Amino acid sequence: MALAAVSVVACSMEDRVTVKRADTRLLLAEPDGITSDASGCASPQEFFIDRDHDGYGGGEKVKACALREGLATRGGDCDDSDNRVHPGQKDYFAVPRKDGSFDFDCDGRQKLRLTTRAFCRVKEDGHGCVNSSGWAIGPNKHIPKCGQPEEWEWTECRKTVVEKVMAPTTDATSAPGGIAAPEPASSPMAPLPMGLVRPDVKEVYSCWSGRLKWKKRQLCR
Repeated sequence: MALAAVSVVACSMEDRVTVKRADTRLLLAEPDGITSDASGCASPQEFFIDRDHDGYGGGEKVKACALREGLATRGGDCDDSDNRVHPGQKDYFAVPRKDGSFDFDCDGRQKLRLTTRAFCRVKEDGHGCVNSSGWAIGPNKHIPKCGQPEEWEWTECRKTVVEKVMAPTTDATSAPGGIAAPEPASSPMAPLPMGLVRPDVKEVYSCWSGRLKWKKRQLCR
């Protein structure tokens, strides 16, 4: 339905604001047939109608004297009813668009955010672990699809510092019974710089056996 041209005279600044807001509501509610709302300006510009106010419009355009609420200079919005959807979207979502799609950046694809399986193993040399949190699924099971719930697992490599145990000796200086006499207690030692380990202790790494698991939905954009 086309809108009839209306001439409005604003007697004050408050009147001008009221007219502008009312005109914006008309523009967004009934865009069909609107060819221009730029009466009274010498150089009207063309803008996209931005229904979801995300800064991007769909395919509908209108002429106006200046950019205002409900209009955008950029187009390409593939779903102008959902402000999560627009070109350049960087976030990922677990809930789809109204049409069921997970294409939130309007590039025609649905990209998975989480693609790693949970794993953890101690390195062959014993110094640290190779691990990653991820989906708690085996190698033969597919990575969850967009919005699909699956068990997610948190893995952790834990370090334990233990003292080295010295084997007993049997020599001429041994105490009765063949057991070496204990050495006198040493005085407190000054802390070592970060990253250094005392020769009388060692670091033992292990994958945490109490790993956390919870249900999580796949994110996409």
